[in-house]
Amino acid sequence: MRNEWFYEQEPPSRFVIQEHLRQALWRMGLGMAWVEVEQEKPPYRAVIYWYDRRWTLEWEPARYARLTLPEELPDVVRVMELMLGFKPLARYRQEGRLVWEWWRRRAEREARWQELTQQGELEELERLYPALAAAG
Repeated sequence: MRNEWFYEQEPPSRFVIQEHLRQALWRMGLGMAWVEVEQEKPPYRAVIYWYDRRWTLEWEPARYARLTLPEELPDVVRVMELMLGFKPLARYRQEGRLVWEWWRRRAEREARWQELTQQGELEELERLYPALAAAG
């Protein structure tokens, strides 16, 4: 399933971005999710409401997505992984919230991992996407 909200540049329209993301979430099983776009130019930023839960999503098309959750929400993380089509790079806590990051391109993924390991304010940093094997 192709998700235009992540893989294609969106028009600078909050309504269009909200609809693409909302429909993708509903198709993947998060019915009743509501989306409010806060930034309609890359990096996009949206607040998503699902029942009594609220989380944020930031992304650049076909580059990365960053999901910030108030608590463990395995269903939401699973849906994001299925929509994007690849595993998250990392999971960590920042300012009391859980953050999951997906990076599509290998070189950017490795560079971002190095940045994350240098940030002292991150707690419980965990690498979820395996490192590239060294050429030998």
